[in-house]
Amino acid sequence: MTDPHANQEIISVCLRFVDLTSPKEPHIKECLINFVNLERANASAICAKILDSLSLPSVSLDPAKIRGQAYDGAAVMSSDIAGVQAKLKEISPLALYTHCYSHCLNLSVVERHTCYAIFHEMYEVLVTFLDAILSPQDYPELVSQEGSWNWNSDTKTKAQGLKNSLTSFRTIATFIITKNVLDEVKSIASKLQKCEQDVYEVYTMVNTVIENIPLERISIWFSVLGMKKY
Repeated sequence: MTDPHANQEIISVCLRFVDLTSPKEPHIKECLINFVNLERANASAICAKILDSLSLPSVSLDPAKIRGQAYDGAAVMSSDIAGVQAKLKEISPLALYTHCYSHCLNLSVVERHTCYAIFHEMYEVLVTFLDAILSPQDYPELVSQEGSWNWNSDTKTKAQGLKNSLTSFRTIATFIITKNVLDEVKSIASKLQKCEQDVYEVYTMVNTVIENIPLERISIWFSVLGMKKY
């Protein structure tokens, strides 16, 4: 990330490990160990900063014992030839790289929300167009420069299958549920990336969304069924 005040690239280094404090009840823990300023943002420099963080007296982790590493999908991090993951694997060959799930989720929420919004706007037009392919006589206003359209049987078959899929209850219900849930999550995804957010406010927002989603599901279900809530 970039510090907007100092115009400085910063990386956060976190550890995910199995806590064996209670051998009979081992559990996974995650902790933030360091924020590091980057003078250079290439793979070698980033890898060196990560190794420096692991060698801190409060951590003292042998890099050769690392069994996993997770970053975003940028080439400088994810490249298996010259990226950070490749540099770290030179030290710990068993350090399996995984595209960070949190980053994947953020991309999904932001990008998919945009796609769903566009699809929502185009849905009626798309279904109308498919219907016009199947029954051109019902849409005399839709004509080409050469006159009325003349679709072959293969095109009509594909149009019928696509229309049936788009207008099925499963598709409509899934679309409405997903879009409304993403509407709920999208706002918090944007707010969580603001530098002025504090931890307490973040936890409050997350808990609010968690509480709202089940209610949103009930509301959507009734609206999909055309039922009235009581």
